[in-house]
Amino acid sequence: MFGNKGNETTTTAPATSVPTRSTPSQPKKSNNNNNDITAYLGPDIRIEGTLHFESSVLIEGEFKGEIVSEHGQLTIGEKANVEGNLTGGQITIRGLVKGSVNATERVHLADRGELIGDLTTPSLQMDESVTFEGNCRMNGNQNSKKESEKKTPETSSEEIVDAIESVS
Repeated sequence: MFGNKGNETTTTAPATSVPTRSTPSQPKKSNNNNNDITAYLGPDIRIEGTLHFESSVLIEGEFKGEIVSEHGQLTIGEKANVEGNLTGGQITIRGLVKGSVNATERVHLADRGELIGDLTTPSLQMDESVTFEGNCRMNGNQNSKKESEKKTPETSSEEIVDAIESVS
């Protein structure tokens, strides 16, 4: 109808594979399969709520709420904006996090990462160019914590009131 069918040509390009490259926001892969990313929230994703995971998550988008994992690896990518409380085994922050961070193994505040909130971890790695506003609590050796608890005498509220009344 719109042209001569005899002059039509079809070109087919051979199929090629596109090599993948690692970006700075992806966690380093090791021989341990637990470090492979099992969930990815891209830069165009906005989520509000609670995220529970067991293995490894990379967030590049916006997240508001709570992120919880007992031993998993959480990476907050360069473009990410996270507002809420984070709990995990290993946590790497390359983007912006506003909220408390609690890691059972380690936290890495990576190049240009920002954390506005309190941090609790047994091990902390902090690059030179990070922004950190908050308090940090290093709970590295649980045995020394238990020993210090034994040395601290417990005082009941009744004993405190009695002591105050005896001074008056």
